[in-house]
Amino acid sequence: MTDQLTRDFWASEFSCHDGTPWPAEEDDALLALARDIQTIRDYWRIFLRTFYVHLGIDRDADKDAAVGIISAYRTLEYQEGLTSGPTSQHTDRNPEKDTPPCAADIRPLLKGIQGVGIGRKTVLKMFYMLILRLADDGTITPGGVGLYVGKDHMVHRDLRTLYGAPMARW
Repeated sequence: MTDQLTRDFWASEFSCHDGTPWPAEEDDALLALARDIQTIRDYWRIFLRTFYVHLGIDRDADKDAAVGIISAYRTLEYQEGLTSGPTSQHTDRNPEKDTPPCAADIRPLLKGIQGVGIGRKTVLKMFYMLILRLADDGTITPGGVGLYVGKDHMVHRDLRTLYGAPMARW
């Protein structure tokens, strides 16, 4: 598989923070996740264009619509060092969870949008609500969507429903 997965995302962005790449045998899950996140970015761009026009703000929504991948694939060893538990949707297949890694923590990159006087939490909540809408109307895989406000400021996104798990929201 080529490193470029979609127009805006590369396989290397989904690697574990310890340097381990996404497992090659799980390329289908990686491609599905990258496509969903690309769709989120495309709709975020459309949302920002509309938002800026509505508020009379003269800004380039295309530049402000960037989405960053904070964390995606995690080896079991890397996951053990975190507080989120050993059966994360981010990890390798294991006996407790027979699914491939299928999650990413993402956030809108706030370099431009904060310049219009909107706080980080508000932007993140708008981003989260957009993802919920896309998941609930079937534009992206329903999967899991979780909002983390605080130190991390991110949205968890996973494809658990592709592997038989129920949809989750938090």
